[in-house]
Amino acid sequence: MQVIYEARGKAREYNELALSVYRGCSNRCRYCFGPEVTHTTREAYSLVSPRKNILAKIDSDCRAMVAAGDGRHVFMSFVTDPYPEVEPHIHFTRQAIEILHRYSIPVMLLTKGGARACNDFDLLSPIDKFGVTLTFLDDKRSLEWEPRAALPSERLDTLRMAHQQGITTWVSLEPVIDPVATLDIIREGHEFVNFWKLGPLDAKGDPAIHKVVQSTDWHKFAHDAMDLLEELGATYFFKHALQVWL
Repeated sequence: MQVIYEARGKAREYNELALSVYRGCSNRCRYCFGPEVTHTTREAYSLVSPRKNILAKIDSDCRAMVAAGDGRHVFMSFVTDPYPEVEPHIHFTRQAIEILHRYSIPVMLLTKGGARACNDFDLLSPIDKFGVTLTFLDDKRSLEWEPRAALPSERLDTLRMAHQQGITTWVSLEPVIDPVATLDIIREGHEFVNFWKLGPLDAKGDPAIHKVVQSTDWHKFAHDAMDLLEELGATYFFKHALQVWL
């Protein structure tokens, strides 16, 4: 296939198939691995544009999936956000979802775009999955780490709206930057989040990130998170890098 691909390594713990409609990401997260894996600078990576002929390529890949009897979810996205600032003006993610659904292929979305994603809720059904990444509830701390992403309160409101409309909701608690903040997010969102995925912070790049990783008691956090999720009766998944601490 041309643009829908089999995820590998750590990414496959989230989903088997993936798709990036855009190049680059406008969120400017300090912990982002996108520039590294796409071999570009952080400044260049922050410039977002749709991939060339992306919609025609998605259609071609969908036809190949149908021919192979492959009805797996397609994840958007690992190395970009499906709802960057430009999406409400050009609707490439919306068109991608429409193409996938035309072939009865469900989608699994993950975004920090907040309310921008609400424009597509009319397309989603309970077999699709709508998710957001959350690292903090506090706006100031979120802006320090994810300066151009939607504020946490907006992301939570978007999840509530999706849940109210019968869409399956999920949250990526990766990276865990502050264990206490992560547990607070679970308490805040458990009534409208269908499942949670957790993973630790990767100690690369920014010295502040390395300091956080080294100072975190991951064994304690893993057990505290599991105990809380079990207490709330939540559905959850720990990535391998966190499972090793249990």
